[in-house]
Amino acid sequence: MSKSTSITEQLANNVDTATGVLKALSNETRIKLMCMLMDGEKSAGELAQGVDMRLPAISQHLSKMRAAGLVVSRRNAQTIYYKAKGGVGHAIVRTLCDYYRE
Repeated sequence: MSKSTSITEQLANNVDTATGVLKALSNETRIKLMCMLMDGEKSAGELAQGVDMRLPAISQHLSKMRAAGLVVSRRNAQTIYYKAKGGVGHAIVRTLCDYYRE
């Protein structure tokens, strides 16, 4: 982007991505999952225990988060591990954590 592009124009050029991230984060469970993943990689089972939900429900949330580019996953045998992906979603959750810390 050129230096003459305003912040508003930059956001307007990325509005689809921004909207997708905000939609993915507009759920209490998904925000909790992101907070857990900010501390490092966790298995789907660990995440389910952490938010006291069944694995199939967590898997649906994680699928939406992965589609929005918030998390990445890897498989080790039968266990799937997730971690927060850097980027705008990570920055939003970090900002929320910092804001509510006080």
